[in-house]
This record gives sequence, C-alpha cells and structure tokens, in this order.
Amino acid sequence: MLEVSVLKLLLVEDNPGDARLIEEALADAGDDNFELEHVEDLASGGACLDSVEYALVLLDLDLPDSVGLETFQQMRTHGPKTPFIVLTGLNDEGLALKAVQLGAQDYLIKGETDGHLLVRAIHYAIEREQTQQKIKALNADLERRVEERTQELAEANRALAHINEELRELDRMKTSFIRVTSHELNTPVTVILGMLSLLEQHDPEQSNSWERALKVARRRATSLKDLVTRILKISQAGEYIQRLDRADINPEKLVRRVASEAMPYITLRGQTLEVELTKELPLVSMDFAKILDVLLHLTMNAVKFTPDGGTITISVTPRDGAALLFAVSDTGVGFQKEDVGHVFEEFFSSFDSEHHSSGDYEFGKRGIGLGLAIAKEFVEMHEGRIWLESRPGKGSTVQFELPAEPTEAAEAE
Repeated sequence: MLEVSVLKLLLVEDNPGDARLIEEALADAGDDNFELEHVEDLASGGACLDSVEYALVLLDLDLPDSVGLETFQQMRTHGPKTPFIVLTGLNDEGLALKAVQLGAQDYLIKGETDGHLLVRAIHYAIEREQTQQKIKALNADLERRVEERTQELAEANRALAHINEELRELDRMKTSFIRVTSHELNTPVTVILGMLSLLEQHDPEQSNSWERALKVARRRATSLKDLVTRILKISQAGEYIQRLDRADINPEKLVRRVASEAMPYITLRGQTLEVELTKELPLVSMDFAKILDVLLHLTMNAVKFTPDGGTITISVTPRDGAALLFAVSDTGVGFQKEDVGHVFEEFFSSFDSEHHSSGDYEFGKRGIGLGLAIAKEFVEMHEGRIWLESRPGKGSTVQFELPAEPTEAAEAE
C-alpha cells in the first residue's frame, strides 16, 4: 500500500470561530494527509516556525500582538522558505494582495472558503513556493557561475595583458637591438671607407700613411666580423638585451686607439688632434668596444663639424679619485642654446635635412641623429653620465663620466 506523507500545517489565528471553520473545512474535504497545529498570536507562531518545519502556514494578519502587513513580514523572517496563505476579511482584500506582492503565495477570504477550495489553495501554494525556491536556487547557481566565469575572464584578461606587456617589451628590446647594432655596424664600416678614401688619395712617397691606413682598415674589418658573429649568436639565442662585456681597461690605450682611427680623417681635413692625458690614470671597468664606439663617435662628430684647419682635443682626467672624465672638444660651429638640451634625443637634428649623409667625414655632413642617443645609452649602461657644452661659432665639448677603480693605476703602453 502506497504510504501518503503527512503535510504539517500551522494555523495562526486568534479568533476561535475562524480557526474552527478552517479545521472543519479540512475535515469536510476528506483529505486526511494534513496535520494542523493552531496558535493564536505572532510570538507563538514565530516560535513554532523556529522549531518545526511546516509545509505551509495559514496566517491571519490581525493578531493580538501584530496587525496588518507587519504580521506577515515578521512571520516571514521565521520561515523565509515556507509558503504562506494569508487569511483576511472581505474588507481587507487589498491588504491581502499587498501581502502576496511581498511573498505570500495566496490569500483566502474568511467565511467564503470551502474545504475543496482550501485544500486546492494549500497544494498550489506549496507547489508555487517549491517552484520559486528552485528558480531562486537556479538563479543563485547561475549568478555564481557568471561570477566564476567573470573572474576567469578577468584573470584571462590580466594574463593576456601581461603577455601583451611582455611582447611589447620584447619588441622594444628587439627594436633597441636592431637600432644599436645598426650603429655598431656603421662605425667600423665608416672607418674602413675612410681608410679607402685615404688610400685613393695616397702619395706613393708617404708609405707610413699607407701602412697605417691598411692597419686600421684591417683592424676594423676584424671588428666588423666579430660583431656579425656576436649578432648571429644573440639572434639564435633569442636574446635582445644589450649586455656589457666588462674588463679593466687602461684609458690611455682607449684614447690612443681612437686617435689612431680618427687620424686619417683629421689628416684629410687638415685639422689638428691633441691628446691630453693625466699620468697614472686608474683602470676603468668597461665594455671596451662600447666606450670605444662612444669616444670615436664623439671624435668623428667633432671632425665633421669643425672647419678645415681646426683643432680637436681628446682628454681624460680623474674626478675625485672615484670617476674618470672623458672629454672631446672642438673649435667647430657649435650648437644653438635651444638645441643643447636635445642633442642626445633620437633622430634630433637642428640642421637642414639635405646635408644628411651618414658615414662621411666632410665638413657639415651628418647622419640621422642616432649616434649621440646611442652614446648616451652606452654611457648610462656603465652607470655614467654624458653632457654637452657649446657656444655657437666657438665650438663644443662633449664630456662623459665613468666610475673608476680608485686604487689601481695603469701604465701607458
């Protein structure tokens, strides 16, 4: 035999006659699967809901300790998931409708409800409440899933933003690598072309200049070959960060090397090169190739912006025992005051673009404005600084300072 479950009902009604009518209506319906519990005030009804799980509550809104919608709202706090049917008089139907809007499942007018209507209303109310609870649960689950998905998307967006930032950084490093490498390649090529120009104008009786030009050209060609080999290794490894290959370098050796490579140009221009070195200069931890590039570029700039017959000076002096000051001065055209603060910016040039001719040594010729920017970058990689002092028509001095080893001295070779 199929077992019928008993539905526990709570009736909150202070009028004994109305309560008896409800009990009789249920009995007349012939439905014996209801178990009705009756209390007469709000406090008792709330206590019952706190301790027992009821299938439904039949609630009169006018009780000794509560009247109107407040009655429903207070009871609802004790049974938020329990279905309610509001019992009301004929004149309070509007109030009952408001209770339904606030969450009651139905309302019945006292004295106008028979047993079958009451039973049907009870079952419908229970079904509607269960359906609403399922919908709420589904909505809550949907909101949880949406929130989880939103968090996942937010995390994915953060990860994507991080990846994009890494890609931008890689692109920046690759661009920097190409820019600096192009400049490093250009330096030995410029020297080699200059040596070839010197050889084309060679006087057979000046064998020393011939031999010197060949020596410089060979040295720079070897440097170019080594640079290309290094670039290939870096490219294969996917490393685009500029690194320093440091060694303790004798500053005099560095300056003499620059003077040797610049001298053919100075000779062609009829200029004078002066080298001023303090005795017992300290060793400097540096990347020889990069600082050589800086000093040679500054010297070649001085050659190009100094008229024929002018003077160029390269000097090195200690600074407070903890740094070394390199300077390249010329008696050239100088810079306008408003341009001095911009000369180390990429692609900066205050001159007429028709004169641009990268790699030439003739007076007034110039490149695309990367040389000084890269020189600044190389100096700052060594934790040094570089600056320019200039007067229009009087010449310029570019100086850069590098940290030095104060306790060691190098002997000139």
